Amino acid sequence: MSFPGRPDETADSDSKPRLPDPSSTAPHSAEPRRVRPLVSREEASSAVEPRPPSLVRLRPAIPADARQWSRAIDRRLKLWRGDHDARPRPGTRSVPAAHLAAVSRASFCLDGIDISPRDAQAAVDHESGGRTLGSRNAQRMRGHVAILRRIERLGLRQLPLPPGEVFRWHAALACGLPSAVPDAALQTRLTDVCFRLATPHRRLVPAVEEAARIYADLLNDPLFPNFNGILARLLLAYALARTGLPPVVFEPDRDTDDETATPRRLQELLAASLDELIAMAAT
Repeated sequence: MSFPGRPDETADSDSKPRLPDPSSTAPHSAEPRRVRPLVSREEASSAVEPRPPSLVRLRPAIPADARQWSRAIDRRLKLWRGDHDARPRPGTRSVPAAHLAAVSRASFCLDGIDISPRDAQAAVDHESGGRTLGSRNAQRMRGHVAILRRIERLGLRQLPLPPGEVFRWHAALACGLPSAVPDAALQTRLTDVCFRLATPHRRLVPAVEEAARIYADLLNDPLFPNFNGILARLLLAYALARTGLPPVVFEPDRDTDDETATPRRLQELLAASLDELIAMAAT
């Protein structure tokens, strides 16, 4: 039975949804429903991978005095070469023979081989094309100057140093004395040293520090039974040439201890050697 003004519930029960009975539902709670997380906060924080540190933080900062020294060396190189490019290029001014003779004489004196001024001058004359005769030490001097000139060309062309050439240097310095036998262990170690020397750092200060470390390692753990110090300083000259720097003149009275083979001492010798080269270029 239907009443007027009221819809027929039986007729529309299939077509219209029925509203829920308010009396049958629970009262609405003002507090939001809490959902239990799948993982705890501690587990979530530990699962997140840490961000990699910045490369700027990883790169060691160069001290202020080292930066000042680098700028001073660049200024000296420009004054010596007479151009605006501090790095060497093929055809630029080469190291004078007198400086190479001074480098050679100081290196021999550090190994206890006394070189007379006459033998040193003979090496300079031979470099200029003169025909000279002399003692065995004079022959060593001429050979050492020729090796330094070869190192300069390798540095200008940015060429690697073959380990076999170092053995030829040792034979030239021996001048008939028994030289080292290139066994497998010596060849392997010399190959590693030549690789380190041929891949210098692009920045000046780290490159000089690495060259000083290699030189100190060669002094403490010799490659050859004789003439090792001279060979170590020749390899140091090659490392400096790859960086665009000239060979340094050691002071035999001061640089007798292995502790002087430090980056700080090498920086001092580089500055002094460049000052000498600038004075030679001005005359």
